[in-house]
Amino acid sequence: MTRETTATLLRPPRGPTIPAPGRAHRVWLVDDDEGVRPLLARLLSRVKGIECSREFSSPDALLAALQQEAAPDTIPLDVHLGAQNGVDFIRPIKARAPATRVVMISTFYDMEQASRALRTGASGYLVKVASLAEIVAHILPEPAHPQPRPAPTVGFRGQPGLRHTLTLS
Repeated sequence: MTRETTATLLRPPRGPTIPAPGRAHRVWLVDDDEGVRPLLARLLSRVKGIECSREFSSPDALLAALQQEAAPDTIPLDVHLGAQNGVDFIRPIKARAPATRVVMISTFYDMEQASRALRTGASGYLVKVASLAEIVAHILPEPAHPQPRPAPTVGFRGQPGLRHTLTLS
């Protein structure tokens, strides 16, 4: 069965988890790049309303932590993790933490990987050259009354207002 999803670039996804008033949006970051991971974690932690409380260099370490601790609100997850592919870990993450949003991050935009990630349950897909504002917009849910679950989104630097249609099967 094929489902067509229209994803608006640079439009953040709405997520199912909205932190309680006064509580920061908890983020656990997964990236194998020792230069990128701590930098992105520091930048996110400086944003009001975000607490980047954990960093992992592998999805295996993340899965072990999900067995022991309360899940975060959002997990930015690198696509290319050495010999591992982050997309392969979306289902195990969602099995342990169904309300947690997984936002894929990658050095390069790959339509096939983005489509596969969204079909597998990712809430969004970002390229690492995205601005901090774009990354934050994909991590923080829109504060609003409960709404129907929207289509997943894909974001990367490009033409403002550009739309992209993904066919998910």
